[in-house]
Amino acid sequence: MVLNKRIEMFNIDFNNSVELGRLDSEDSTVSEAIYTIYLEYSDSFTLNWNNYLVPLSKKGDLSEIYNDIIKMLVLIKTNKEKEFYINFLSSTFTAKWDFTLYKTEQIRINAKWNSNSIFSNKIINEIDPDLYQVLVNKTHFVNEWDNLLRNLKQDLKAVGYTDSLDGFSYLEKL
Repeated sequence: MVLNKRIEMFNIDFNNSVELGRLDSEDSTVSEAIYTIYLEYSDSFTLNWNNYLVPLSKKGDLSEIYNDIIKMLVLIKTNKEKEFYINFLSSTFTAKWDFTLYKTEQIRINAKWNSNSIFSNKIINEIDPDLYQVLVNKTHFVNEWDNLLRNLKQDLKAVGYTDSLDGFSYLEKL
């Protein structure tokens, strides 16, 4: 397969000045803590996928897909699987991403979007084919997610959560 096609755009922009809630001593997982500390369902981060903006909520979406993100990043970083898929399931972000890792430090992601949010301003027949595939540098892709997760870690610690939460080990290494 020829990989000389230009690298497509993938970025994550996030609002790091959101109002935070309070620690809930009954939270035992990072996902529960995310849901607790972010008070609003507002668009607090955005995926830029080939110039399509996908607005997402830290409270609603990140809390629901956190474990999928961690699984994805671990698979990419360990580089043991050259092909794998991740299913994301939240109320506004439902998708299956098929990954192919190349020796050239590129990742090809073929997406099957099942959520209406990505199609909010498009009629299905008018959707650009670029919406379904992205070719991105591995380091760039991982760094974009890690930057979002560093912000999450900072917010969790700011309200008093510690590494005792189930699922915190990836954050601890950031």
